[in-house]
Amino acid sequence: MVSIIIPNYNHSIFLKQRIDSIIAQTYQNFELIILDDKSTDDSLDIINQYKDDPHVSCIVINNQNSGNTFSQWEKGFSLARGEYIWIAESDDYADPNFLESCVRELDCNPDCAFCYSDSYFIDENNNEVNLWIEQLRDLPVDNNKILFDGNEFIKERLIIKNGVYNASMVVFRKDCINNISDLFKTFKYCGDWVFWAEMARNKKVIKITSYLNYFRHHKNNTSKQSANNYNDMRETIRVILYLKNIINADFKLNLYAIGYIYKYIRSIRHEDPLIYNEIKSNFMHDYPYAYLASKYYKYRLKKQKS
Repeated sequence: MVSIIIPNYNHSIFLKQRIDSIIAQTYQNFELIILDDKSTDDSLDIINQYKDDPHVSCIVINNQNSGNTFSQWEKGFSLARGEYIWIAESDDYADPNFLESCVRELDCNPDCAFCYSDSYFIDENNNEVNLWIEQLRDLPVDNNKILFDGNEFIKERLIIKNGVYNASMVVFRKDCINNISDLFKTFKYCGDWVFWAEMARNKKVIKITSYLNYFRHHKNNTSKQSANNYNDMRETIRVILYLKNIINADFKLNLYAIGYIYKYIRSIRHEDPLIYNEIKSNFMHDYPYAYLASKYYKYRLKKQKS
């Protein structure tokens, strides 16, 4: 069985579409766990419409807002009874074949920690939009899937950018949670990045190159909020430094990572000079060679493109 966890907070306008897309999955052996973090909109009215659905095993309404998505994840894990887990974010939705496709791959690859699909990026009105996500997509392959060694996956897909950019695109083995430290819970925005890396470590990962997930980008979602206050930058730096250590990055990969961070910090020097100087001075104190590393990053990037 698959345990599907919907962590919801004030997404009433998207919630029905999300739940309906789960109920309509071609793979039907699942339980649905709905968690509401004390929403102030009409979310409870929508949730109550599904309380008698046979798939719904648990509905938990918080008495006060937790303030952290990842604490809601952990609550869902403790309630999950399935072999696999799907964290279905409340503002996204899925193709009817998403769950069946991921479960099939996990069943056939017992050493695989998680399986994820490519995603469409959509706005509030379900219109597709093209943003940075294009850099993380793969061209379709003959067998419609790519199998990664987990450690190589971290180096290729996680060390610089979070290639698993949306929890809704992933189905993972519940027992792999045992390999995860509590570190992801100390983040507000980037905890999922650490979560996928620790889960992939010393395992395998499968990516389905079909577009089976719809990742919604709107003004109230977490990723949008984090970009507005630069906390995403602070957490991104922290994640990259952590990842290069857990995979024992060689000299060149270490330079590549430090160079990217320096370039990333410089991207805001005109937007907010005060924040830029604060973050840059702290980083340069620990990595005085960051400027030279950025030269190597640009060289490697140019070489990759050519």
